[in-house]
Amino acid sequence: MKKDEVHTYKPTIADNAINYNVIIALRHHSEITKSEIKVALEMTSPSGKVTKTSHTLPLRDASGKLLGEVAVHICDTETIIMKDYTFPENGEYTVKISPITDEDINGMMEIGLVIEKPKAE
Repeated sequence: MKKDEVHTYKPTIADNAINYNVIIALRHHSEITKSEIKVALEMTSPSGKVTKTSHTLPLRDASGKLLGEVAVHICDTETIIMKDYTFPENGEYTVKISPITDEDINGMMEIGLVIEKPKAE
């Protein structure tokens, strides 16, 4: 992933009366040297209100073991960044995710946004 790369998503929220989990999904090479990456998230509501937050996404646990699902050399992780989040309005949002780093992140392949209803426990 390039240090100045911006990933843009346009999810549509049809029902803002319910809560959602907002998740960042990562796919990276198992040889990545970082234990975590930091990202900036910018969310623009349908009416134009901009909210900016930053998040730390873990790649390894304290012992150095990769988190998530590992298949040979590919690792997939998902981190809930907003749990039980209520979107303020219905409609199409623009969400931009970019790394907070001074250098490219070697081994990072993909970054994605998942918005889902919380699973029943």
